[in-house]
Amino acid sequence: MKTQLKFTSILLVGIAILFTNCTGSTGKVPGSLNLKAASLKIGAVPVATISNVSLTSAIVQIQNLVIEENSENNSQSNMENNMDSNLPDGTAEGVKTAENDNGNITLAGPYVLNVLSGNALIDNVSLQPGNYKQVNFSFVSNKTNAHSIVITGNFNKNGILVPFTITSDITNSIQLPLSGTGLTITTGTTSTLSIVFDVNAWIKNLDFSTATITNNSINISNTENQALYTVFINALAANIDTEKD
Repeated sequence: MKTQLKFTSILLVGIAILFTNCTGSTGKVPGSLNLKAASLKIGAVPVATISNVSLTSAIVQIQNLVIEENSENNSQSNMENNMDSNLPDGTAEGVKTAENDNGNITLAGPYVLNVLSGNALIDNVSLQPGNYKQVNFSFVSNKTNAHSIVITGNFNKNGILVPFTITSDITNSIQLPLSGTGLTITTGTTSTLSIVFDVNAWIKNLDFSTATITNNSINISNTENQALYTVFINALAANIDTEKD
C-alpha cells in the first residue's frame, strides 16, 4: 500500500509540473496572436487609383518588434507615433521570440514584408491573457536586404510609362499605441493585429512630373530627387498605424 501511495504522489507531482510548463510562469493558458502587415486599412482606396501612378511592390524591412503589456510594470509614456533614430538596435538577430519579465513580447526579426500584396503575416505568437497597449519596432537595412524601404511602380507621363523606385535606409524606431482599450488576449483564442503601412499616404503628395529622369527611370532616394524624397520621409511616420480585426 505504501508503494502504491508513493507512486501516486510522484504521478501527481509530474502532472503538476507538466501543467505548469504548458501554461507558463503565470499559470494561465496562453492565447494566440496573428501579427500582420498591410498597405492600407480595411475599406481604404487602393494606391493604384492615385492619378498617373501604379505600384508593383512595396517592401519594408523591420526588426525588434515589441508588444507591450498594459501593466504597472511598464512605464512607457509616449502615446503618440514617434520616430527616434537615436534608440539602440536592441535584440540581436536570430532570436525569434522572447518574453520579458514585465510581460512584453519581443520579436527580433528581421522581417522583410511586401505589404502591397495584402496582409503579409509577420509572425504568430503566444501571449499570456491580458491587455496589451502598444507595438514598437525599428526599420532596418542589412546585408540581406540593402534598404529598409523599397517601393517600385510606374508613372504615366503623357501616355508613356516611366518606372520609378523609392528607396530609404532609415533605421528609425516607431511606437504605435493601440486604440481604445488596447488589445485584449483571452485564454485559448486567436486574435489578429495588423500594422498598417499606409503607402497611399506616403506617395500621394509626390509630384512625379518634377522628377529628374535618368536612364529612362525615376530614382527617389536621399541622393537622387532629394526634394521628392523629403516629402516621402515627412509623410512616413504619421502614416503607420494599427488595426485590430
